[in-house]
Amino acid sequence: MSRYIPEKSYTIVIGLLLTVMGLIVLRKNLRHQQTPSRPHRSSLIAYLLGILSGLMVGLGGLSGGATTVAGLSMMGLTTFEAAGTTTYVLCAMSFVGFISHLLTSSIAWSAGLTLMIGAIIGSISTPLVLTRIDFKKLDRPLGIFLGIVVIFFGVKMLITVF
Repeated sequence: MSRYIPEKSYTIVIGLLLTVMGLIVLRKNLRHQQTPSRPHRSSLIAYLLGILSGLMVGLGGLSGGATTVAGLSMMGLTTFEAAGTTTYVLCAMSFVGFISHLLTSSIAWSAGLTLMIGAIIGSISTPLVLTRIDFKKLDRPLGIFLGIVVIFFGVKMLITVF
C-alpha cells in the first residue's frame, strides 16, 4: 500500500504523527501524572494508537514505538513500564511487518544485518544497566528525554519535506 501513497504526503503524515506522539509523552512526563484521569477514554485512545503503530509498521517499515509508548503512557504506565511493554508489543508487530514486507517488497539484507547486530547489543545491554538504576529518580527525566527525541524526529521529517 505504501507504493500508492506519494512520498511527500507519507513523510508529512508520519512527521506529524511522531511530533504529536512525542508531545503526548512530553506532556505526560512534565505533568508527572502516573494514573490516567479517565481510564476508559485513555484505553480507547491507546488502542487507536496501537492501530496507528501497526499502520506505521505496515506502510513504512517504521517501528511504531512512538505511538505505542504514547498509548501506554496515556494508560498511566511509567516510562520504564512503557519501554518494557513496548518491547514485546514491537516483537509481534515487527514479525508481522517483516513477513508482509518479505512477501510484498524488497529488503536490504546486508544493511538490515548490520543494524540488527547493533540493535541486539543495545537490547541486551540496556536492561542489564537498568537493573542498577533507581527508576523513581530517572523515570521523569527519561520520559522527558524520550518525548523530546520523538518530537525531534517528527520535526526533522517535516523539515526535509519543505
